[in-house]
Amino acid sequence: MIDPENDEVSVRSISRSMNLLSAFIVALIGAIPWVLLASLINLAVLAPLSLFIVYLICDKYAFKYSSILVTLGLITYGSLLIKNGAIPEGSASYRSLIRLAIVLILPVLYLCTRNQKIRKVVAVNTLVLIVGLFVAEGTLRVISPIKIEQDKWSELLSSFAEAPKPEVKPVISEMPYGRLTTDQPKIYDHRILFYGGSTTFGREVSDKDTYPSQTQRLFTAAGKKVLVENRGVIGAAAVHLIPGLMAELGDSQFAAGPFKGHMQQRVINGDIVVFYIGVNEAKNALFFRNPIARLSGRFTYFENTSNWIFKNTNLGYVLNNLLGVGQFSVDENSLSESSDALIQINEFVSSRGGRFIPILQGHALTRSDPLDYESAIKESMGNFPDAIELVYPRLAEMIFSFEHSADATKIFDNLNTSPFFDWCHTDKLGNKVISEFMFNLLQPLIAKAS
Repeated sequence: MIDPENDEVSVRSISRSMNLLSAFIVALIGAIPWVLLASLINLAVLAPLSLFIVYLICDKYAFKYSSILVTLGLITYGSLLIKNGAIPEGSASYRSLIRLAIVLILPVLYLCTRNQKIRKVVAVNTLVLIVGLFVAEGTLRVISPIKIEQDKWSELLSSFAEAPKPEVKPVISEMPYGRLTTDQPKIYDHRILFYGGSTTFGREVSDKDTYPSQTQRLFTAAGKKVLVENRGVIGAAAVHLIPGLMAELGDSQFAAGPFKGHMQQRVINGDIVVFYIGVNEAKNALFFRNPIARLSGRFTYFENTSNWIFKNTNLGYVLNNLLGVGQFSVDENSLSESSDALIQINEFVSSRGGRFIPILQGHALTRSDPLDYESAIKESMGNFPDAIELVYPRLAEMIFSFEHSADATKIFDNLNTSPFFDWCHTDKLGNKVISEFMFNLLQPLIAKAS
């Protein structure tokens, strides 16, 4: 027997559930720009949460002027969140535009979806779009453009006798501040702290074959009581390394785990702080004239998210290739930020009795007489090498303005085989060359300090 009353209750229950779901989905849509462009993520998530709460309240207690008041309230609330640091200011040319867009996204979304029926249509279409993206990704996985690209680099490596041979399973031990340097002495008189990006971290090789580890062994063999630390961070430029360098946490000893008993110290008197940089600074100073590249250069969460999508999904990889066309442009703001970062680092290290040494790193595109394999790398990268050659002299001028700077762009010139897995990441032979350069550069400073 059919119970109309129960049927009506079920319909109302389903309707409420659909309304909650649609409100949640639309709020998530509003959350995307706030989260991707956030500086303080905990503040940023408050904005879409407020939109979800507004939907629930207005659906139940709507009155004549509620839309106007809610719109003004969301604009005011968004402005206050940005004023309190939820979204960074960005460059001068983008500051007003980005702030205005972020502040207006929730009010506009609210005005367009005040009606529950419209909101549900938006939510349903969003779900259909998400399903479509998954279907497209599944279809592309059959073709696998990412694997095609990986195979291209593998084929390039195997096609030339002078190309390096990748290590199958390198031993990688991460430290809280970077990567493990092997063969460190228990007693030492001096410290050398190497900062840099993935070329310093050295994930292509095992712990013992990174250039900091090889530099450590050179100093030990020379009878010098020197402790070398690898403070490389994958993907980091100088501007990204400042927080780790300047963390005023004092000295801390790890009480447990694989690094038990190891001391982590901030910069102290007598330290030599080396920044082996150039590659990431150059990449950050170049961008295609498309919105994704522009935003990636200015907002960390946006850059991390877009990079993950482009590297781990075939759909994102295809999209990135479609957008990555045309000529590169130089981001003057990025170059200015790099310059300011180096000045700030120098002042910080010097004020604590340390010595700051920025070094312009070499790569496959800086070799005076590239091998055939390295020429093939250059040819496979489109107009990117030309763009790097355009911006690298600007970085050189910036780095060499410091008293104790050094130039490492030609240190690979005399090699008969190539140390490069791609245009910048090196094998253990390349790291050996870097370590010898570092040893010859830093040994006189250590001897003088002794």
